[in-house]
Amino acid sequence: MKSILLVSTIFLSLHALAQIPQPTDAPKPLKPEQSAAAFKLSEGFRMEVVASEPLIASPSAVWLG
Repeated sequence: MKSILLVSTIFLSLHALAQIPQPTDAPKPLKPEQSAAAFKLSEGFRMEVVASEPLIASPSAVWLG
């Protein structure tokens, strides 16, 4: 009885996961310069891009000195 319940639960869980739709119209990511330009800053403030996608996707070293 327990094995039937376990198999049924696994089957129904996998079936439910298969029904999740994948987004097809997701917006494309912006380049760092385009993303920075989209921010609205108050007078006297400035913003700099200090880390962008290639650096944060696969960092080779981190120093928190």
